[in-house]
Amino acid sequence: MLTIRFALFVSFIFVMPLSTFCQPSGGKKTNPPRDVVKKALQELQGKWQLVEMEFHGKKAIAGVDHFVTIMGDEMTLTFPCADSMVKNSKFKIDPTKSPKELDIEIVERLGTQSILAIYSIETGPKLGMALMHHPSTLRPKEFRTKEEDDVVVLTLERRKAK
Repeated sequence: MLTIRFALFVSFIFVMPLSTFCQPSGGKKTNPPRDVVKKALQELQGKWQLVEMEFHGKKAIAGVDHFVTIMGDEMTLTFPCADSMVKNSKFKIDPTKSPKELDIEIVERLGTQSILAIYSIETGPKLGMALMHHPSTLRPKEFRTKEEDDVVVLTLERRKAK
């Protein structure tokens, strides 16, 4: 009887607290505080012009008419060089992560594509985004590309309202 009590005591003292600090990798994701998300969303609002792009470790020429427009939780990507491509999407952010996370869902005729990205806002104001070139379950970890990876890094500047 003493050994059962001792085993229960040990599991209560050591195993129970450990389970409160460790979460399995497939655990439930907690949502960031609403006020933090609201403030971060306000910083993202507006029309952003692409000024620099990096892919496979090389800088690419940014087109004059390439824009990302953010209104509320919707994002419109406008890239005229790709047959007047305009993509509308919904997105969610988590500004409490480091780097800040951005989950984009693009709805197309054939279904929804999810793109996991990271973002940063710098003075200027400049918006940096790193995302996978193709829809993926992977999220970039940094704002750099390598020759062998599938990450695209975008640098955008806010357009002033006319």
